Amino acid sequence: MVVDAARLLSWAHEARRRTIELYADLSDRAMAVPYMRIINPPVWELGHVAWFQEHWVLRHALGQRPIHSNGDALWNSAIIAHADRWTAALPSRAATFEYLELVGDRVRAAIEQVLDPKLQYFALLAVFHEDMHGEAFAYTRQTLGWPAPHLSAAAAPVAVAGNLGLQIGDTVDVAAFGDFDSARGCRQMFGNVWEWTATAFEPYPGFERDPYKEYSEPWFGDHRVLRGGCFVTQPRLLRPTWRNFYPPDRRDVWAGFRTCAID
Repeated sequence: MVVDAARLLSWAHEARRRTIELYADLSDRAMAVPYMRIINPPVWELGHVAWFQEHWVLRHALGQRPIHSNGDALWNSAIIAHADRWTAALPSRAATFEYLELVGDRVRAAIEQVLDPKLQYFALLAVFHEDMHGEAFAYTRQTLGWPAPHLSAAAAPVAVAGNLGLQIGDTVDVAAFGDFDSARGCRQMFGNVWEWTATAFEPYPGFERDPYKEYSEPWFGDHRVLRGGCFVTQPRLLRPTWRNFYPPDRRDVWAGFRTCAID
């Protein structure tokens, strides 16, 4: 995908704003949650989003020095085991939000100067990564019984062919968005809830991993494919070839299965 500097700036700003708003109403004490296998510690995950953008955009694409000398050990999910994230010596909630702001400001400043293909690729990767964690943040709030977050409206709302991007904030009747039914009458092909499939998550033919090798390859074989997004998914993430993947025992994600009526 190729996007121009203005759109990439808008996306990067909007993704960071939403990340902060998803947890802005919670105190340090509220975010000190007990260990659960299906979520990440909220403060750790916020720091991971900032670290990922810094690592791939500022350091990898632009050659800048690390902001935190121990950042890789704290926030690189390929290094720190899930259980260890709960006991790591993490910065405070406030310091983590400052880290998010600092990295975001530096990335947007770089995009405004010269958007070469390498910077464009990794800045877009960071936006999509943040969008996916935004969905995970919403799962976390639901899992922990927290109320829905207070999100400001996007600066430039987009019309989408389904219930996506928290524009409605919950699931809708399957007959909603009927204007976007498929030619064969399938409803809600995008949005509302992810659609489980029977397909094992395996590489597409000709698969070549990019520098972020930990994204999909470690999960080939024992996860199942989901498609179409849910009401929280950002529309810019979705395209016909894009797949989500989870082990079939997960019950915390907004996912369902397709049924049909036989006359």
